[in-house]
Amino acid sequence: NPDTLRLEVVVNSEGLNFLRANSPYADRIRELADSNQNLSFLACGLAMQRAAVVDGAPVQLLPDASRIDAAIKRILSRVNDGWVYVKS
Repeated sequence: NPDTLRLEVVVNSEGLNFLRANSPYADRIRELADSNQNLSFLACGLAMQRAAVVDGAPVQLLPDASRIDAAIKRILSRVNDGWVYVKS
């Protein structure tokens, strides 16, 4: 049932660039987020910390993205709750 489907896009490592404030995909992510209430974009906090050290500045995320503590922690929690994990 599409009304009960929930999708979380969890990014870490190089995938973090997908959700940065200067992402070339910003408009598309905004469109997707605005048209799908059950779609969330989540960035790994550990990856953000590592990137901040490399960049010398905190990572700024798109307004439609949220920071989570750790990608692997979120994924394992969701799988334990019965969610399906798809890696790309």
